[in-house]
Parts: sequence; structure tokens; C-alpha cells
Amino acid sequence: MMFREASTYFQHFKTVIKKLTKLMKDYEDVTSSVRSLLECRVPRLYTVETDGSVGAELLDGDAFLGSGIELDRLTSTSQSLQARMSEEVYGTIHQWFRSYERCKALLTALEELKFECDSRRRTVLTLDARRLEFAGKVKKGDRAREAMLKHTEEKLEHKQNKSELCAAEFEEKEEEVNQAMRALLSEVQILSELIGHIFQILSDAPGDAHKSFKGAVSGYRSTGTPAPKVNKKKKSKNEAPSVDKTNPFLGPTSMDVSNPFLRASTVDKTNPFVRSNESPF
Repeated sequence: MMFREASTYFQHFKTVIKKLTKLMKDYEDVTSSVRSLLECRVPRLYTVETDGSVGAELLDGDAFLGSGIELDRLTSTSQSLQARMSEEVYGTIHQWFRSYERCKALLTALEELKFECDSRRRTVLTLDARRLEFAGKVKKGDRAREAMLKHTEEKLEHKQNKSELCAAEFEEKEEEVNQAMRALLSEVQILSELIGHIFQILSDAPGDAHKSFKGAVSGYRSTGTPAPKVNKKKKSKNEAPSVDKTNPFLGPTSMDVSNPFLRASTVDKTNPFVRSNESPF
């Protein structure tokens, strides 16, 4: 039962190591691809001259995307990641794996020894039954049966000695397996703590990679003319809305009274085409 649970734990840990190895390989591929990208030339603007020739505008600097970035430091983070995993993680894990394989080999040998002990025990029981059978049939003076009985007893004694030695060896091996299993399971807590350290190493690699971008040029370049900034003036709450007085169709608060098509509270009474609010009567 103990080894069955240890085997389940072992299989899960093998899956984690397999995924971890793939993750480090993917990280190495990502850093390599990013370096290839940063080593590319910045896309340039090509113009067609009046004579039909095509040429690219000269850049005033930063001809490559990775200008100012420590590319060697960026790609070295994958090597550092693999080195730390090998030194700080894989050594302990592989040691536990070797202990597991040793326990597995001991258990296999113990099971084979158990089958041998059972076989020898059955042989002893068979010979003992034969001895009892011959002893009941031997008559006084029957030298042939007496010789056969003596041979069976000698063989039985030999087989009993072999069976006892096998049983003693089985007990010894069983104790060795128990000790190995206890040592194996006592190291499980160390592996559990190691999982947290794995995530710490995985989080350090991107952080180190980000430090290689400290010398990069910040901001983006624009080939076009920047749009002028417009300072919007905040209106006061008591300020009246401004109106284009040349537009006769807008109704302002204060209006040009010379416009005969606008109604207002104050109107030029000399204009016959504008009706006043005041009654002529």
C-alpha cells in the first residue's frame, strides 16, 4: 500500500518534470525569437522620386529595434534558468527518483523471494506427507522400503533447511524494504518545499530578462507632423453662450435688433414687420 501511494506520487512528479522541461525549452525558444526580432531593422518609409527612383528615408538613429537593449543578457537568462534548475532542483529530485527505483527493485526481488519461499514450503509439505506414507507401509525386514523412507527423510531435511534459509532471507529483505520505504517517504516533504522554489526560479528568469531593456529608447517615433494642442477654455457658469450674430437663424440671449426675423423681448418698435410683446392697444 505504501509503495502504491509512492508510485502515484512518483508518476505525478514525473509529469511535472516533463512539463517543466518543456517550459524551459519554450522559454529558450521565446528568448531566441525575441532576439531575432530585436535584431531586425526598423521598417523605413520608402518614397518615389520624380525621376521614378525609389529610395528609403534615412533614419536619424536607432536603425534596429533592439538598439540600447542588452541582447546577450536577454538570451543568457534561459541558460541561467537551466543552470539553476540543474543545480538547485534536478539534483534533489533525481536523488529521490533513484531512491524510488531502489525501493521498486527491492520490492520486485522481495516478491520473487516470496514465491520461492512458498514453493519451498509446498515442497516440504509434500515430502513430509510422502515420508508419513512410507513410514506406515514399511515392514520389518523390508530393506527397499526402509531405504526409500531414509532417502525421503534426508531429502525432507535438506529441503527444510533450504526453506528455513529462504524464510530468513525473506524476513531480512522485508525489513530492508521497510527501511527504504520509510526513508523514501520521509523525503517527500523536502520535495513539496522544492515545488515553491521551482516557481521562484521560474519567476526570476523573466525579471532578469526585463532588466536587459533598461537601456532601450523609450517612447514611439512618428513620421507625421504632430497635431497642435488645443487649450480648451473653461466656461464660467454665469457666462452667456456666445452666438454668431451673422446667422439670422440662431436665437441668442442678446441679439441684433436690426434683424427683423428674430423675436426678442426688446424689439425695435419702428419696424413694422416685427410684432412686439406689448399690445398696441
